[in-house]
Amino acid sequence: MTESSIIRVIREHSAVRQFVLVDLEGTANRLVSRAITQADLVLIPLQASALDSNEAGRAVNLIKEEEEALDGRVIPFRIIMTRTNPLITTKIEGGIIHALRAAEIPLMQVRLHERQAYKAIFVQRLSLRELDESINGLPAANENAERLAEEVVELITSASSVKIGETNATE
Repeated sequence: MTESSIIRVIREHSAVRQFVLVDLEGTANRLVSRAITQADLVLIPLQASALDSNEAGRAVNLIKEEEEALDGRVIPFRIIMTRTNPLITTKIEGGIIHALRAAEIPLMQVRLHERQAYKAIFVQRLSLRELDESINGLPAANENAERLAEEVVELITSASSVKIGETNATE
């Protein structure tokens, strides 16, 4: 996928699929910018580190710039905390979450925990469902992924119903 083809590809897939997920590198560039303009929801992954916080801030700024370029169209987004400890919230993670909430930056409720199964999907080039059951923590990883997917679907569905309601209200 290239800068010149991404919008066309997203639209083609959107015409025949209920959901289209586009996973791009975390740097602000033209490819990312174009994908953002087509998004019903942008997820910004954030590990509990200062470097990731800075990158997430740049991503939020890019979304705001695209909203301005699109004459104020709101592009829904959420920060998703990734590689978190499923048992405890570290002080650094807690501090970052507190700062995000104070800045009124929306966060996903579900965090993507650090799990061996998530690493295994890249090593073995398989989905979670295809992994061998001997992978450490696989049931917990499946449950975490399902909860995340449910939250994403709920956000997209509620955003779509708001758009439909707004359209009907102005007719």
